[in-house]
Order: sequence, then structure tokens, then C-alpha cells
Amino acid sequence: MNTIEEVMYHGTPVFEDGKHREFLYGIFRYYVERTLDQWTITKRECTLQPGEQIIYTPWHATSPKNSETGFVTSVKHYENGEITVFCRFWLKDAPYELRNKLNSEGVACISPERLSRHQTHAQSMVNQWMEENGK
Repeated sequence: MNTIEEVMYHGTPVFEDGKHREFLYGIFRYYVERTLDQWTITKRECTLQPGEQIIYTPWHATSPKNSETGFVTSVKHYENGEITVFCRFWLKDAPYELRNKLNSEGVACISPERLSRHQTHAQSMVNQWMEENGK
């Protein structure tokens, strides 16, 4: 998770009322609150929506060429603040076929540097898959 300093410096402010602020930073919306003389992050949400195309760089990847492309099928926000983005990824050797035919794969949504919006295929292709599979 990003620090309050990173969010306030790099994020785009979208709301402020003196005590509360909201920032967009990468794929996240951060809710920030002022208590005494300190700003703290009170909540973080993922702004990705089902059907959006993404690029994911796993923690074990040694270079950007090891990144995986695909699309979001759903997003789960847990009460403890953790977020999982469920995705379908394209095969690298057959880029118009999905890697996993049965299930979406869960990606821990921790860092905007590891998971971001990135279009690689015609959006109509993704929309058709989402419609055919009831997503």
C-alpha cells in the first residue's frame, strides 16, 4: 500500500472539505482524513471495473516483458482493507486465447506499479466474452 506522502504528492485530488480529502492514484481512490495535525489514509478502493483491460507484473517478474495482459472479471473489497482483482489473462504464445478456461485468477491489488489499465485487444472482444459468460 502506498504511504500518505506518496498519495498526497503523486495523487490527483478529487475532493476536499478541510477535514477529508480524496485522491486518485493509479487504479486506487484513497480517502484521507485529518486528525489533529496529521493526515491518514482511512480507506482505499480499487477503481477498476469488470471488462477493463489490464497489465499485471507479478512480484517474481524480473522485467516488464514478464508482465501479463488480460481483463478484469470482478473486484472484491474485504473488510480488512485488502482488495483482490479477479482477471482473465491472455496466453503469451496465442494472444487471442485465454490462459485459464475455467476460472478467473485473483490478483492481490497492492500496488499501482504492479497492476494498471492497459489495452492490448479490441474492447469488443472483451465485451463479447463478458456478455457470453454473464459477467
